[in-house]
Order: sequence, then C-alpha cells, then structure tokens
Amino acid sequence: MAAKNTSWTGKHDEALKVFMQSKGASIRKAEVRFCMSRSFLHRRLAEMNLTCRPQSCSLARQAAGWEPLPTGHPLAMSAILLPLISTADRFSDAVSS
Repeated sequence: MAAKNTSWTGKHDEALKVFMQSKGASIRKAEVRFCMSRSFLHRRLAEMNLTCRPQSCSLARQAAGWEPLPTGHPLAMSAILLPLISTADRFSDAVSS
C-alpha cells in the first residue's frame, strides 16, 4: 500500500465529492484513489455534509456537539451523502483540470 498523503486541500474535497458521486464509488475505493485512511475520508465526508446539509445530521450527532460519534455507533448512508453535481459541472471541472 502506498504511503498516506499528509496534505489535504479544498481541491481534494471537491475531487472527493465528485468521486463519491460516481458509479460504484466507496470509501474503500476512495482510500486507494486519494491515499488517505478510510476514517479520515469518512470524517471529511461527514464534515462536508454538515456544511452542505446540516438538517441531514442525526440527533445523536447534534447532541455530541457535531463531534465524531463513538466507535461502533450505527451510521446511516444519509450521513455521508453529498448534493449531486450536474453532469455539465462535472465535465467542466474535468476539462479545466
């Protein structure tokens, strides 16, 4: 396995958002693609979701002061879903890169 990357930027957040909306995407595949741990990627997705859609966060997360929930807490898919990016936006991002 490749060494884990230690620097993360806003461009990585956007790339992760696009990647997770692609067909067959998973946190395990994102781990390989971005060379970051699954736990880090999961936390980033949760933080991005909180910024985009705070109403989707669970009452347990709100009660914990928006901090990560304890190990073993059941997660819902809605906790890591992000708003869809239109195909035109995805294409223009890919062309400009």
